[in-house]
Amino acid sequence: MYITLIGPTETTVCSTYHKCNKCESVNIPIGKTIANYKNYIMSEDNQLLPKGCIGELCIGGAGLSSGYINNKKLTEEKFVFNKSINEMVYKTGDLCRLNNNNEIEFCGRKDKQLKIRGYRVSLIEIEKMINQYPGINNSVVIDFEDDTGKKLLCAYYTSMINLTIKEIKEYLKKVLPSYMIPTLYIKIDNIPVNTSGKIDKNKLPNPKEYISRQKAETYIKPNTKTEKELEKYWKDILGLKRISIDSDIFELGADSLSIIEFQTITFEKKWNISSQDIYNNPTIKELAIRIDEQKENRTVEGANYKEIDIRNITLPKAKNKVNNILLTGATGYLGIHILNEILKNTSIKVYCLVRGNEDKFIQKRLDDLYKFYFNESITSNKKVQIINGDITKQHLGWDESIYNEMAKKVDVVIHTAATVKHYGNKEIFKNINVVGTQNIIDFCLLSNSKLHYMSTISISGQSTENKNEEYFTEKDFWIGQNYNENVYVESKFEAEYLVLKNILKNNLYAKIYRIGNLTGRFKDGLFQKNIESNAFYTKLKTIIEFKKIPEDIVDINVDFTPVDLASEAIVKLIFNDSSEQIIYHLYNENMISIGNLVLILNKLGHNIQTVAEKDFEEINDKKAKTFIYDIYSIRIKRNIEILNNITQKSLSKVNFKWNIINKEYIEKIINYMKKIKFI
Repeated sequence: MYITLIGPTETTVCSTYHKCNKCESVNIPIGKTIANYKNYIMSEDNQLLPKGCIGELCIGGAGLSSGYINNKKLTEEKFVFNKSINEMVYKTGDLCRLNNNNEIEFCGRKDKQLKIRGYRVSLIEIEKMINQYPGINNSVVIDFEDDTGKKLLCAYYTSMINLTIKEIKEYLKKVLPSYMIPTLYIKIDNIPVNTSGKIDKNKLPNPKEYISRQKAETYIKPNTKTEKELEKYWKDILGLKRISIDSDIFELGADSLSIIEFQTITFEKKWNISSQDIYNNPTIKELAIRIDEQKENRTVEGANYKEIDIRNITLPKAKNKVNNILLTGATGYLGIHILNEILKNTSIKVYCLVRGNEDKFIQKRLDDLYKFYFNESITSNKKVQIINGDITKQHLGWDESIYNEMAKKVDVVIHTAATVKHYGNKEIFKNINVVGTQNIIDFCLLSNSKLHYMSTISISGQSTENKNEEYFTEKDFWIGQNYNENVYVESKFEAEYLVLKNILKNNLYAKIYRIGNLTGRFKDGLFQKNIESNAFYTKLKTIIEFKKIPEDIVDINVDFTPVDLASEAIVKLIFNDSSEQIIYHLYNENMISIGNLVLILNKLGHNIQTVAEKDFEEINDKKAKTFIYDIYSIRIKRNIEILNNITQKSLSKVNFKWNIINKEYIEKIINYMKKIKFI
């Protein structure tokens, strides 16, 4: 047994204690409050937070000091009177929460977490990943504002060898989401520290000066008309005086918001350019060539897709008894809800494959997410075992002995892991969504496990070269569809091909679930973290805030597939549908038109107007143009109709029915968006 005593100097001595009776490997709590002290978990607007919610730890009580000697400014910043609790407190800067045992858990430093482009970013996590790169000894990441006021990330690193920025960034693209990848990388001899041993940020090289040196590189002026136009547009967007035609716009500060702004221009110019085109052609020179070529929408090429005839595929025999499940993507929005459904309704053990550095970190990561969605911990749940692994690596990143041992245990694999953005580096999509799926297939073949693969209904495509209307059913795969340069959908199509091919040729037992547009839970409207990255919610936000829609889109139907209903349907089908059905179309067939959605929104007090298309397009301000592009991306010409008649029959047999999208549900969604200040 041992006792930990914790407390900042500003509160005289320790303010919390924690008694340990055994070795604790995951997130040892700070503990409970010592007598004569008070600990509060406060929100950014200085309100008390309920149990499980992360906020800043504020300490009050008899041991609280009066402030800092000869430092009035810092005293006023850190020692404040909180009106909501009517007490003077010290703002520690520590992010904490109260667990189910009424003990305080440390979750990180406030100054190490910030918002970049609407995303919550952990600087510690970025530094941890940078430090793992071979040749880098240490690093520190800071945020700063460029001359346009845009917040960027700068990584300082020490290394005994010369490394190129390109290879560091390529590595980070594989382990971090795009919004967490620093824009600048500066090599320094050592990380400066102050007398307290903490990093002295004031002694780090000024990132703005570094940017200035970068922009002073050899300037290659535009030659063609398109190059000149592109330089003008990107100069305005990025706030630069000039841009060399061979400069990478992402190196100069372009991000997803910049791309949206640029696409409003492509919309007006009628350029056939997608977001993916910009990522594939990040210089003015390359992008100009792409524009001038004006390539037509492409179909997926490179494999013999016509060999897949689902109507003639039969499932092989597989294990009937299910004792152990391997779940990938448990930290994803759908994956964690599938996990919850299994835990609620079965006694089966679930091995959750989570990628990370150390076991304690991946356990904390999954536990934090589970608490966020379900307000309870799973670390003590004997039905769950979190296992470190990586689907992109051979043997799933395990030692061969562990790989073989897991193959003996696992009866079912539920594969939900994927990168789900709709544009980005094609190699990353291929590595995770395609190669990762092949690695899972190899594991299933070795273990004779049933594979349940989560795909997307979007693999139907938007259109085909055939002008006549096509139907895309659960018995269809390749009908000549195109993907308009959508690398995500293309990668999911290729992954499906691998699954189907292995059913056909290697007797793999597998079922495919083509998921619709996942939305907030039906019971409470709660949606995924980083809501800003979801294109559908962004469109909903712009409709609400702009308060206008063009009349020609009111009849377009939209799909609301609540994640809790989708996960319930999936788990019921996995365990109760013994049919030979291979593919399911899992989307809520109770669609709602944009016109009816607007009627509901207006009943909720949003006063959205329907205007003539001409009047809508004549709106000229910058925000409006971005919104217009966003709205018109809804209005996609398609000649493919998706059907789910077979799936409906299967769902009926397992006693599942989709809910109607009504005012009550839309209100839950809107209330959640308001709660997290998304609108």
